[in-house]
Amino acid sequence: MPLYRLDTLLDVTRKIYEQFKGDEVSTEHIAPILGQTPKSGSFLQKMADLRSYGLITGSRDKIKVTELGKQVTLFKDEAEKNAALQEIVSNIPLWRIFLDKYGYNIDEKNFWVELVRITGAERFDAQKEAKSVRRAYLKDVAHIKPVSDEPTQTPQNGEVVSKEADRTWDMEALPTESKIVQVNIRYPERNESRLEIKEWGDYEVFRQYIESVLLKLGIKQPTSKKDESEPAERQENNPI
Repeated sequence: MPLYRLDTLLDVTRKIYEQFKGDEVSTEHIAPILGQTPKSGSFLQKMADLRSYGLITGSRDKIKVTELGKQVTLFKDEAEKNAALQEIVSNIPLWRIFLDKYGYNIDEKNFWVELVRITGAERFDAQKEAKSVRRAYLKDVAHIKPVSDEPTQTPQNGEVVSKEADRTWDMEALPTESKIVQVNIRYPERNESRLEIKEWGDYEVFRQYIESVLLKLGIKQPTSKKDESEPAERQENNPI
C-alpha cells in the first residue's frame, strides 16, 4: 500500500508538470520545488508512490510525468478526469481488488477477515492494519466521481435516475399477504418502483446496496424519511 495518499500525489504531479511539462528531468531539480532534498526518505517515497499510481515514469534519478499524469492534471472535462482517476486507483493491485469487489465504500465490520483472504496476511496483522488500509482506500477513491451525460440506471430494478432531478430518495418495506416483503423505492422526481423480496435479510442487503449506489451518485435520503427498521406490523409477527 502506498504511504502517501492520492490527494498529495496529485498535487505533486501538478507541480512537476507545471514546471517541466512532459520533459524528462533530474530529481535534483524536482526536490526543491517540493521543498525537499533529493536524498531524503520522504522525497524518495513520494517518487516511488508516484510510480506505483502510474503518474510518473523513469529511473531513480530522472523522471517525467506520464500521459496519465498529464490527463489528470489538465483534463478537457470531468469525464476525462474521472476516467484517469479510475485508472490511477486501479494501478494499485489491492485497490483494484477493492474497487471491483466493494466499489466506493467498505463496511468496517470484519474487514480484516477480507484482508486475510485477499492478501494471505496473518490474522493479527490484518486486524491491526485493517482500519488504516480501509481509511487509505476510501480517501483515494473519494476522488472518483462518476460522470455521465445520460441518465444513470440504478441496478436491480431498472429505474432511471435523472441528473437534473431533485436528488433525494426514500425506501420502505411493506409485508404482503403472501408474506413476501414488498419494497417501494421513490427516486428523484418522485418516480416509484416496486419489487418483491422473499426474505427480510435479503431486503436488508438490497437496502444497503441501493443506499451505497445512490449516495455515490449524490442522491441523499431526506431527513424526514420514515424509519427503515422493521415495520410495526412485521415486528408483531415472527420473521419470515
